[in-house]
Amino acid sequence: MATLIQAIVRFGPRLGRRPKASAQQLAKRVALAAGMRPSIVTRVLMELEEAIVGYGRSGVAVDLPTMGTFAPTLAGDGEIRLCHQSLIRRQS
Repeated sequence: MATLIQAIVRFGPRLGRRPKASAQQLAKRVALAAGMRPSIVTRVLMELEEAIVGYGRSGVAVDLPTMGTFAPTLAGDGEIRLCHQSLIRRQS
């Protein structure tokens, strides 16, 4: 007889994954919604990454209200890594 966890793993809901969106696709979508050029959005995304990594190296977590929290963690080998924590909200 299977345990409850084994039953959930085998028969529980599954998330159908599709291919990842590229940074270029993301920039185009954001640019369209914001009325900006994709090149400007790409630059902003690059700067956002630099800022989050910089704060992480300083031991500071970054909370983006609609995206989640990026927090630094210390790996077993002593390397600082960024951990992302988010809740995906259902669309109404």
